[in-house]
Amino acid sequence: MDLPFLNPYLDSIGMPSFRKGCNFVAAWTTIFAATSASGCPFSFGVQVDQFIRFKKLYDQGAWNFWIQNSSPQGCYTHNVALFGIDTSKLDELGFVSSHNETAKVFNLQLHALYLNYPAVFNFGDSNSDTGEFAAGMGLLIGPPNGQKFFNTSSERECDGRLIVDFLMDGLGLPFLNSYLDSIGEPSFQKGCNFAASRSTILPATAPSRPFSFGVQVDQFIRFKTRVLELLAKDTNIGKYVPTESSFQKGLYMFDIGQNDLSVAFLNKSLDEILASIPTILLEFETGITKLYDQGARNFWIHNTGPSGCLPAILSLFGTDPSKLDELGCVSSFNKAAKVFNLQLHALCKKLQGQYADANVTYVDIFAIKSNLVANYSQYGFKQPKMACCGYGGPPFNYNIEITCGQTKVLNGTSVTAKACSNSAEYISWDGVHFTEAANKYVASQILTGKYSSPPFSDKKYVYF
Repeated sequence: MDLPFLNPYLDSIGMPSFRKGCNFVAAWTTIFAATSASGCPFSFGVQVDQFIRFKKLYDQGAWNFWIQNSSPQGCYTHNVALFGIDTSKLDELGFVSSHNETAKVFNLQLHALYLNYPAVFNFGDSNSDTGEFAAGMGLLIGPPNGQKFFNTSSERECDGRLIVDFLMDGLGLPFLNSYLDSIGEPSFQKGCNFAASRSTILPATAPSRPFSFGVQVDQFIRFKTRVLELLAKDTNIGKYVPTESSFQKGLYMFDIGQNDLSVAFLNKSLDEILASIPTILLEFETGITKLYDQGARNFWIHNTGPSGCLPAILSLFGTDPSKLDELGCVSSFNKAAKVFNLQLHALCKKLQGQYADANVTYVDIFAIKSNLVANYSQYGFKQPKMACCGYGGPPFNYNIEITCGQTKVLNGTSVTAKACSNSAEYISWDGVHFTEAANKYVASQILTGKYSSPPFSDKKYVYF
């Protein structure tokens, strides 16, 4: 920053200059008020009081805040010496696990303070569907789905939480209720989830996948219109629905497009699919424009993952080794995803240039998931390409005739697609969707901000 070193506030010797700033930091300081155990009287509150006296934070005229999170305390030599004697209490780096885990939780909650989105509106497919498709189609997503966290299906195609659930945690907000799920007095005060399983960006061509992206956008417009009508009649309804300002200040998340590509492989060539991508993204752009016209300003757009690495795809299209890529995944599926993502990224840049008052963030889910598949053992997984819940055994444990939780007669014998004993060791839950453990990893990487574009410094809001 080409500025001189800062002089401490209390160091008056040598005629210190404060023309370029002042340092209120003190060793052993805590955020909580000082106690006899802290070893330092200059807690954060005291430092703020010192600043007020010095300048006479926000109400005093401070507008630009640069806040560093907590460092890995478990790596400090004195903490290792005091708390690291028992090797079972060390993490994968050989440092004190409890101290580092505490720092991680603190840092996540610290970041959540700065986003402060009043609501989240999510659009997508089964990767983020929290009950839309099941409610809309009158289906029951039964056990073993949901067994890991909810102890019931929770209408998610997963053993527990989805990526969107972990992201809501990171934002300090409750899990999103689905737009169509009216049972149990759902609250939409902090947002609404329009994502539905099997959804595509392009308009639906089959009755089994009716909730395309355009339909989801129309559902949102109806939702917003109805909410504003109710708020005008009854202010008490605010306990259950977003405020008017929440629609403009809220975060709009998108994770959709995988089905447009994957389903097309059933009757189209790779070249035909690649040629269709501009049409798919034109439909996506139309939806984004509609949402912008409705007041949406904060867009968080996930690209599509490496679907060629899913057990379901591998079992159907991956039997020929010559058709696999360097990850051992179906090359054609991953190539289509890469081309789609390149064009999606270009669209995000176009939208950001077109809407100067908006924040359009592109999130590289493909990179996160590819890294997980390639380096699965580093993150505690043992099975990168085999479904936890399925039928058929290695290498993929997936049979399109009998999917997770189903019982059917195959070759004259009644069989059940059961769940594995420890889903935390698997990336794939049912051959198509990730396990809670894998979803948690993906969300944790999203939360670092490393996979987002533009970078933090170029944005008008703070990442978590």
